[in-house]
Amino acid sequence: MILALTQLCAGAASGLTVSPNQALVLRHAPREAAGVAGGVLQMSQRIAAAVGVSAISGVYLHTAARGTAHHRSAFWHTNLIRAGVLAVVLAVSALRGGRTNTGVPDRPEPAHDAMPRAGA
Repeated sequence: MILALTQLCAGAASGLTVSPNQALVLRHAPREAAGVAGGVLQMSQRIAAAVGVSAISGVYLHTAARGTAHHRSAFWHTNLIRAGVLAVVLAVSALRGGRTNTGVPDRPEPAHDAMPRAGA
């Protein structure tokens, strides 16, 4: 029951953050390159996740290798590191002040269809 509740919370948090994050990051990508930009974004996210998981696993295994009683200590070390990374990210986000303008002007939408219709 507790696992299901935590998975529900993780899924809701992911759904509330992933889609707006992608829209914000890809907002200035030209339409012709939107697919490539999305692919690069996903690739960078997967590389960051792989590096993060391997680093945390390495810390856990290094700390736990000291003996059988050190698994609890290893768990706390990894959680402290994760909390520290989260604190740094939140501080950078707060210092940034929620600014989303990158200096790139928004492209105005054309008032008419770019492709003429048949019979028009």
